[in-house]
Amino acid sequence: MKKIQVKKQYFWYDSPLIALGIVVLVILVGISVIRFKQNYDRARDRYLDQQEQLQRVQEQEAKLEEDLMFFRTDRGKEELIRTQFPVVRDGEEMILFIDESKGLQQ
Repeated sequence: MKKIQVKKQYFWYDSPLIALGIVVLVILVGISVIRFKQNYDRARDRYLDQQEQLQRVQEQEAKLEEDLMFFRTDRGKEELIRTQFPVVRDGEEMILFIDESKGLQQ
């Protein structure tokens, strides 16, 4: 009687080389995902910092625009001149307060 030879079927997971290749591939994909996440976090942090800085600059710009509009008026010009220089209008008198503890400065 003749023996029947049954050919054993090999699956992809039967070969240790293929299994090793899959493990290496999974590790490389994992490393790539971790690096992508780190880069994403750094970019997000930079973006949020830039957004905060932009908001501060916009607030500063709004304040400067408000001051500019005020100093364009006659009242604003007068206030600016009075704070920068010791001047008075005709008919006004100036009162100077001197702190004696500091003494007179020349």
